Formats: sequence, C-alpha cells, structure tokens
Amino acid sequence: MFLASETPSVRYGACFLIASTCMVLGTMTNAHISANVVSDTARSSAIGMNVMFGNIGGLIATWSYLVKDAPNFPIGNGLNCATGSMIFILSISGYFWMKWDNNRRDKKNVEQELAGLSPEEVANLDWKHPGHRWRF
Repeated sequence: MFLASETPSVRYGACFLIASTCMVLGTMTNAHISANVVSDTARSSAIGMNVMFGNIGGLIATWSYLVKDAPNFPIGNGLNCATGSMIFILSISGYFWMKWDNNRRDKKNVEQELAGLSPEEVANLDWKHPGHRWRF
C-alpha cells in the first residue's frame, strides 16, 4: 500500500498496519513456542532463538531504510512487504501442517508405539512422543 500509492491516508494506513503487526508478532510467536516445546531446556532455547531472529530483523531494518531512498523508501518497504508475506505464508503452512500431524498422531496407538521403551527413553521423546499434540 505504501509503495503503490501517493495518497497520504493510504500511506498512513500502511504505516499503521506495519507497526501494529510487528508489535503483536513478537509476543505471539514466543507464546506459541512456549506452548509447543515440551522440556524446559528446549523451551528456553527455542524462545531465545526466536528473540534472536526478531532482533536480527531489527538490525536488517536499520540498514534498509536509507536516507537516499526518502521519502518512499522502496528498499525498506519492499523488504517489509516481502517479509510480512513470507511470515503469513509460513504461518498458514505451519497451521495446516500441525493439523495434519495431529490427525496422523490420532491414528496411532500410543501404548503400542511406546512398547519396549524404558521410562527414561519415553521421557526423552519430547515432541516425538506419539501422545504429543501441537497447540494452536
């Protein structure tokens, strides 16, 4: 919207959409990760990795909105549009994959899958445990 229009109200709307989604995604992705990672150590590592990638995005954004590109900033806004589109596609794909994987796990006999494993081996299965379900 920002790149395609010269109308101030449309550009303002585009800025609002960009700002509103970037603030929400940081907390939502951390919540999603913490709900789906089983062990405490893996959960801490996964949340840390998520925050790190978010900060790398901020570093890239710092160098993509250059003064020479003002006032339209095609590089920064183009990267923002591409990244937002990629996040949307990956989110939808992940949602359908989790539904598919949960349906696949529903068809398995958990007791039969765990037969022959020691209690320690069962505890170490983490998300590979046949009784694990993805939460969305």
